[in-house]
Amino acid sequence: MEKYDHLVTELAPLFSSLAHPARLQIILYLSKLEEALAGDISSQLPLCRSTTSEHMSKLKAAGLIHCTPEGICLKYRLNSKKISVIVGLLKELTDQIQTKHIT
Repeated sequence: MEKYDHLVTELAPLFSSLAHPARLQIILYLSKLEEALAGDISSQLPLCRSTTSEHMSKLKAAGLIHCTPEGICLKYRLNSKKISVIVGLLKELTDQIQTKHIT
């Protein structure tokens, strides 16, 4: 059995963690702010708080966001290092696609 390219094995779980409109919206929202409370993030989505919390948990598990306690609330912020890794991997992917398939 052929092994997958390193680029594929690195991008697949990241794509999976971003593969929902709510998670992408959370990333976009946090990209505009230094940090945000969970309730503020939830108010930006057409979902109940518990569903938003599940989406944030998936982003956190993927290392795309960080969470810190703020009193009885939780504050979230992007993991800029992980976002930079994604940007680099996507550039590598698009470079490979362009050089091989665009005439």
